[in-house]
Amino acid sequence: MYPGTDPYTLWRTRAWRKLLNLIDHLPQNTWYHAAVSMDVEHAMMVLEAQERAERLGQPGPPKGPGLQTWSPEVAELVGLRDDVRNQTAVIVKSNGGNAREPKPLPRPATANETARLRKRMRDHDILRRRMLPHLYADDE
Repeated sequence: MYPGTDPYTLWRTRAWRKLLNLIDHLPQNTWYHAAVSMDVEHAMMVLEAQERAERLGQPGPPKGPGLQTWSPEVAELVGLRDDVRNQTAVIVKSNGGNAREPKPLPRPATANETARLRKRMRDHDILRRRMLPHLYADDE
């Protein structure tokens, strides 16, 4: 983010925004993220924020991994893992077992998918009101 920037210098000069920006952009596999994930007080604050957002009807965080950690290599590994799980289910079924079809591993969610889902729901509501006005007239 800031090549050649020394965190100590940022701390000493009280450049808080740059320092926090640097910390926020650390990779997930760092000592910092390990320490944050083990902090009970932080976990409680996150849970309270999620409950508050749920009460207010605000959307939650996107499902699946973030795009910042998603790479072509990760996409290939996830695809291979899905293939192995599907083949395992097929082998179990072909030998007389009872295996459910495995769900694919989560992929990153983007605003495009969210917008597409919202549009589909809006179109569905419009069609529902047109076809069944006697049932859904008071939804407006």
